[in-house]
Amino acid sequence: MGWVTEGALQGLVTVSVLGAFKRGGLIRIHPENVQNANARKLFEAAIWVGDSIVEKSVVAFGEAKRLVAKNAPDVAEMMKTATEKVKGVTSSAGSIAAKAVDAAPNVKPPRPSSKAPSS
Repeated sequence: MGWVTEGALQGLVTVSVLGAFKRGGLIRIHPENVQNANARKLFEAAIWVGDSIVEKSVVAFGEAKRLVAKNAPDVAEMMKTATEKVKGVTSSAGSIAAKAVDAAPNVKPPRPSSKAPSS
């Protein structure tokens, strides 16, 4: 990763943290208290951008929770159907095995060897 990209990402993280702190009421320094006009504008912009990022994240999280809650019954129904199909397959396999055993009553399982294994 280049130093420009890394710097941009660090700036974005810093701005997001500032916005989260402002939204959480943890920032006590107000932009009016910053003496330098350029620094004040930069500070205000950083807080505004960070606050916007946090706000959008909260909205997106709420939307994701709503979608999960909305689709949860569908997922539960799909899981129930899949479970029933698995039960059907296993019972079919069991009945097929039982039929095979019934169809071949004269087949005897091999006897274990009475010879001791050589070492």
